[in-house]
Amino acid sequence: MAQGTVELTTRAAADVADDPIIRSALRDHIGRQWPDAHIIEELGLNGVRVDLVAVDDKLRGFEIKSDRDSLRRLPLQIEVYSEILEEVTIVTGQRHLAAVMAIVPAWWAVWHADTSGDGLVLTSLRDASPNPGVLARSAVQLLWRDEVAGLLEAIGMLDGVRTKPRSILWERLAAAIDCAELMNHVRTALTSRTSWPARERNSAHYFMV
Repeated sequence: MAQGTVELTTRAAADVADDPIIRSALRDHIGRQWPDAHIIEELGLNGVRVDLVAVDDKLRGFEIKSDRDSLRRLPLQIEVYSEILEEVTIVTGQRHLAAVMAIVPAWWAVWHADTSGDGLVLTSLRDASPNPGVLARSAVQLLWRDEVAGLLEAIGMLDGVRTKPRSILWERLAAAIDCAELMNHVRTALTSRTSWPARERNSAHYFMV
């Protein structure tokens, strides 16, 4: 996306300090920009959660840092997101803008949230680039046990680990296929799920656009 104003539905009396307003407008924009994407809110990634993930031909993460938020968790989020997500966009208000620009990796997109008249405006200050450092051993952990077992069985590598803990299955699959192929499987799994089992409901909320 070229740098400049991101077209969004305007919302009366938009408050850039209000995460739900930014989140709603961002979700609307994602639906227009990537109409075939599946949107997952609050997806758990190795101990942290990403505000929005759009899944189609890439795994795109969107993190919101409103003026009411703290940047305390941002260093850990950068570390985790950079091991798993193929593109990342961070959306921030004026309060954190300078710090965010200085902290986040150069391949992250940065959008500034502000108000103009009665509406919310997001301005693209930096475009996203492909993540140069996705790690298979981290990304594989997005797969549920039955999903990773099915993939191992398909390539004839499930024997000997059928009853082993999920971590062992993850390790075997990550070592068996290259990262690009693994990411294809991860995206397919995320977009194929029609519901989240009870054990997963606290990790993410799933929306199909």
